[in-house]
Amino acid sequence: MKQHNLTDKEIDLIVNAAYKDVSISERIKLRILFLRNSGSKRIFDEYRKTASSVKNIKSIELSEEVSNRVKARIGLHANDKRSFIVDLYSLIVMKPVMSGLMAVLLIATVATSLILNNNKISYNSYSEQEVRQAEIQTRQALDLVSSVLSKTSKKVKQDILTNTVSTEINKGINVVNQLFIEGEKK
Repeated sequence: MKQHNLTDKEIDLIVNAAYKDVSISERIKLRILFLRNSGSKRIFDEYRKTASSVKNIKSIELSEEVSNRVKARIGLHANDKRSFIVDLYSLIVMKPVMSGLMAVLLIATVATSLILNNNKISYNSYSEQEVRQAEIQTRQALDLVSSVLSKTSKKVKQDILTNTVSTEINKGINVVNQLFIEGEKK
């Protein structure tokens, strides 16, 4: 059996499988990885043991003092107030569904405005060529908006959720572990 360094995708596959969050095709890929790399099975077993211990952790109520210490250690302040700009930014960038709805609403508003204004103008003011050109440009604009929203959604899923959120969760787990270790020493 040959052993090689694992790629990030292979490690992600191992972790997801340990937490039982994989599809059938990913399970097959995992079995092939086990055959190719002797160390991958050992890593999988370690993650599976960790996942099992995480599931067995019981929820407890923290005292306010401990809660404040944890918040202080991770840099979270209870009295922080978010500004309107931060809320607007999070609405547009962090929630692509809302961005899509806003884009559709904007397009509908412009279209309604154009329709209402066209009633005041005679119908013969535009040639068929101009109407066809406007339809082509509208389709291109909608395709552009669709591709931007699709890329934004992928970026949110891949970069923000995978990297940022999981990094912060890992930091929080490390802080909690350190607090438990400190508590055991006392």
